[in-house]
Amino acid sequence: MSKPWIKRPLCFVCAVFMAASAAGYYIPSETRLLLICIFSASAAASAAACVFLKRFKHIMLLCAMIFVPLALASGVSQLYFGAYAGRLYSYNGTQHTVEGYVTRTLYSKSYGGSYEAVISRVDGKTLSFAVVLSSEFGEEMSENDVFTGDVVFSAPDESSFGFPMRRYYMSKGIILCAETSGAPLGVNRGAHKSVLSLFTSVNRRLSELSKRIFGKEEGAFVSAMLLGNRSDISDSLRRDFKRLGISHILAVSGLHVAIITSALEKLLRLLRTPFRLRYALMAISAVLIVFLTGFQISAVRSVVMIVVFFGSRIAARDSDPPTALTFTVALMMLLSPASALDVGLMLSFMCTLALTTVFPQISLQLKRHINSQKGVFLHVLSGVLNSLALSLLIMLFTLPVMWLYFGEISLVSPISNLIFVPLSTLLLLGAPIAFSVSFIPFVGRFAAAVCALDAKIIIELASEMASRRFVTVSLGYTFTKYAVAAAAVAAVLLLFAKRKRISYIFIPFAAAALVFVPCLAVYNSCENLNTRFVFMTQKKNEGFAIKSDGKTLVCDISDGSYQITRAGCSIVENDFYSDDIDVYMLTHYHKRHVSTFVRLTENVYVRSVMLPEPTNENELHIASEISDIAVETGCEVIFYKAGADYSVFGSCVIEVSELAYINRSTHPVFAASVSTAGVSLLYVSASYAETEASSFLTIDRLSASDSVIFGIHGPKIKQPLPKELRTYVPSLAIAASNEVCEVYERGADVVLDGYGDDWYYEIVLPNEKTTSNSKNGEISFIQAERARRIIRVLE
Repeated sequence: MSKPWIKRPLCFVCAVFMAASAAGYYIPSETRLLLICIFSASAAASAAACVFLKRFKHIMLLCAMIFVPLALASGVSQLYFGAYAGRLYSYNGTQHTVEGYVTRTLYSKSYGGSYEAVISRVDGKTLSFAVVLSSEFGEEMSENDVFTGDVVFSAPDESSFGFPMRRYYMSKGIILCAETSGAPLGVNRGAHKSVLSLFTSVNRRLSELSKRIFGKEEGAFVSAMLLGNRSDISDSLRRDFKRLGISHILAVSGLHVAIITSALEKLLRLLRTPFRLRYALMAISAVLIVFLTGFQISAVRSVVMIVVFFGSRIAARDSDPPTALTFTVALMMLLSPASALDVGLMLSFMCTLALTTVFPQISLQLKRHINSQKGVFLHVLSGVLNSLALSLLIMLFTLPVMWLYFGEISLVSPISNLIFVPLSTLLLLGAPIAFSVSFIPFVGRFAAAVCALDAKIIIELASEMASRRFVTVSLGYTFTKYAVAAAAVAAVLLLFAKRKRISYIFIPFAAAALVFVPCLAVYNSCENLNTRFVFMTQKKNEGFAIKSDGKTLVCDISDGSYQITRAGCSIVENDFYSDDIDVYMLTHYHKRHVSTFVRLTENVYVRSVMLPEPTNENELHIASEISDIAVETGCEVIFYKAGADYSVFGSCVIEVSELAYINRSTHPVFAASVSTAGVSLLYVSASYAETEASSFLTIDRLSASDSVIFGIHGPKIKQPLPKELRTYVPSLAIAASNEVCEVYERGADVVLDGYGDDWYYEIVLPNEKTTSNSKNGEISFIQAERARRIIRVLE
């Protein structure tokens, strides 16, 4: 279209407003103020020129259509990101007595909880703003619970291991975090009352009814799809759906609203309802869906667009999908400026844009080539090809967003959507029927059983498919930008093609693949020549991550807190370009390792967990709990014996020394070595050389180690190193902090800072051509289903 501002003026204006709103967050406040003045003056001048000048009227009209939305977007961004956010940031780092209510439970355990909440009063002053509330006292609050107490406000970190934490919270309208201070919060159960809380209560009761009718796991899945209540589904299920590229099934999105309203339309048609009344009832039902699902942003944007469409039909006007889409998104950004940062909104916009603009033409061409009226087979084939074309088209349209914000894409998304969308559609239509007839003895049980079976098939099949390797591919490689450039060049060349076909839309996708796939093959072949070892330190905790022969390992040397494991996941995702952790290894046990392993498996696919053989009752209990979690997640359990070396994968061999203790601490001390192709490095925990078990550090082992890492995890270091360690000069010496160097009375080539930006260091080790084998010990591989029984035998 040569002149979109003439053919679709509202669409053009809304698109300019959207682009300016999305950029508003990244522009400094002072610059925004300057831009507001410039855009406002330009808009006023352009509008005046349109009135008084006839010769350049079209040019001035175009300028007005550009500068008016630019000025409006800049002003809205300044009010929200500048004035409003700045006023809340004044609470950063200060303690206050607050009152508020919970809107969503993120997690709630005996050792603490995290919640999304709204603060309604601060030091007796009435306010209203959203926070992420963290408590270490385990109040176990739920939605609509009112709390009072002392909290400390803090601004979210700008980033957490590469993840844009502050922008993510801002996109949800959350500008501050709050943490309990000194004492538990006072909780008044369900005390918050409002129209929204009434619908939330209805939502919760229907979710409980769903679990009673369909079963606990299946009912939770149904309530997530139908009611938007995802509090009872496991994070591992969300992880599986994300890996398969079908996360939209778990969100009340445009697909769900469209299915429900389409079914209602067919029912109203059968009842011969007048079309204006029909569309009015459908619009009302769509709005009720928003209320019933608790105003989830995915449902809101879908319903707003549908209401706009229905409104145009009621007014007897033809709706223009691009205009309706851009108007809906621009309206949401105007009413909620933080939504301009919402990645979900961006993905929804790109998906809907593909669905309403390009896909109808592709579908029409497929119908011309395949006459589905001539047979059942051709009818099915037409449907399959339509679904595949839509999935590929959505993948193409969302690729820029996935590259910029997620750094990965699901390779099986087209096939997954082809399988799971029909299954979920049947469930989405069948569940309300099962709800309606649940009181009828035989019919209700039959309908519930059919829906539960459908849900069970979806859950089990998703788990099985997501467990396969290479279902996702990282887009974080440096050569991805060349693939994007190739796609951009192909798109530009298509603009100059004399003969255009709608199928040409896939040419940029093919151009990107032709560049990306060979580069990926060359990268992996070169990568497999080496083993990459990354040492990580976070305050007093440490760990390391390894990649060898395309597989990854994360070793946790910590007190069980999630921080070092989260750092390892960041290394695996951003540096190793992997969505899997093949081995998660513990060097010793802490009670908090149980909750850390839960969080890990809920977010990342872990194929095996490597545990030291338990030596006492407390360790047996922790190992048993971790093994039970492994059973639920399909993770293999590996027990290894201290003092023996094991070939984990490829040519990488790991040995952990026997644990030892010193009189002033209950924390164990130990050492570990990692070797490949005759090149080895040595890790020494804090105060290890003070124990009798320091015989692990023999002269032969020291001389064979090319690198040494002096760790800080363990008892406080109070004595210098023995002479042989102080005088030992490896090719590379790494210290976890300056404190380690000072007390040990020796220097290091690399000194890290677990409190700052220098929290990790990478070492590249060459691989052998043949795989190394274990020297001393036989590793104990235990299938997850057998882990619990074997631990009981050990007890």
